[in-house]
Amino acid sequence: MSSVVGNVYNGEVVLKEQNSYLLDIGIGKDVILNKDEAERELELGDKVDVIVAYYVKEDYFASMKGVSRRKRLEEISELIDTDNTIEGKVTAYKNSRFIVDLGNGVKGSVYVRNMDTKYIEEGDEYLNNTYEFLVVKRSHRGYEDFELNRRDLLNEELKAKRAEFEEKYHVGDTIHGSVVQAINAGLTLDVDGYQCFVPYSEIAYYKIKELPEIGTEFDAQIIELQERRLSMKASIKALTEHPFEQAANLQVGDIIKGKISSITNYGLFVEIFNHVDGLVHISEISYDHVKDLSNFEVGQEVEVKVINIDRENKKIALSIKKLQPSPYEIFKEKVNVGDTISVLIKRITENGIRVKVMDDFYTTIINEDIADFSKAKPTFKINDRLEVIVMELDDTKEKVWLSNTEYMNQQGEIFREAINEDETEEE
Repeated sequence: MSSVVGNVYNGEVVLKEQNSYLLDIGIGKDVILNKDEAERELELGDKVDVIVAYYVKEDYFASMKGVSRRKRLEEISELIDTDNTIEGKVTAYKNSRFIVDLGNGVKGSVYVRNMDTKYIEEGDEYLNNTYEFLVVKRSHRGYEDFELNRRDLLNEELKAKRAEFEEKYHVGDTIHGSVVQAINAGLTLDVDGYQCFVPYSEIAYYKIKELPEIGTEFDAQIIELQERRLSMKASIKALTEHPFEQAANLQVGDIIKGKISSITNYGLFVEIFNHVDGLVHISEISYDHVKDLSNFEVGQEVEVKVINIDRENKKIALSIKKLQPSPYEIFKEKVNVGDTISVLIKRITENGIRVKVMDDFYTTIINEDIADFSKAKPTFKINDRLEVIVMELDDTKEKVWLSNTEYMNQQGEIFREAINEDETEEE
């Protein structure tokens, strides 16, 4: 009768006890079906398939679950070395293996190297999760039935996705995505399940005050593809008009109003169009020497004059001081070339002297234009007056050429002419 063990029979429930059933399976002896081996509650007369699992002292013990397990084993065996997959839940991680519940008491195992395409440092992250697996072979380990592989399956899926990715996306294409992460470095968009990163510098042509909310949708232009990681880098601003286009009709010499957007130690940035700033360098604020900018504040409205436009680099230079006549222009209205004027010595150097021509207007007289400089220099003092002739006015550079040498020559000529006149009268 031991040959009965391992066979499947269709039996009828003939007795129902507290913890078991007796089944007639047609072998001339009833078999015992413990309730923990039944798949459901049975009643007298129910007919079910069971497998005779073992016998003890002439008693045979059957199992309904064993039938389901055998069927499951047969089903899974047919998947060995095929592309078909099976679903299983990871229940344990031990000895560098994951144990997988494949249903109906059937278990599989996965070497850690075959669980994922990435390096696995801690296996706990996979516990209690359900995955698809390839069936490699029957296992010879006592507590496992099949050896499984998930990495090869992922690689195949990845290969297919990579081919789809390369065919679908190209640099320069416009894509549409929604924000799934917003950090200071930039935005991460979901584009049909693929990850797309938009660096902060590619969000807009100007500094944005707040990052977009999660779920906000954008169109963007692909600027880089990363096929290996199935991701891309894109630019939102590339699909928008540069704010500098608002300055298309702006000309050097134009006088416009704007608001101070920021203050630095080298000047003021003034917003003259929406998100278009021009720089008023500290040297362009006043004809007087400006030490600090504490008299200005962000948001203050100022009038400025355009003094340079660099369209290639999208930069605009502005001036506040050029809204008023320069000291040179005022000087030019009062003095002509050839005039004699008196200047005030403010600094003496090896190369000449720095003189104050009039309020806020200074220039340097070089040694060659100072009469007998080598002898006279020791006698010069700061704040002494010096007579000079206006030799040239340079409107382009707003500079004046003064000469004390020419003045002394003219004085000498006048003196000589006076002596000649006196000698003539005496004769």
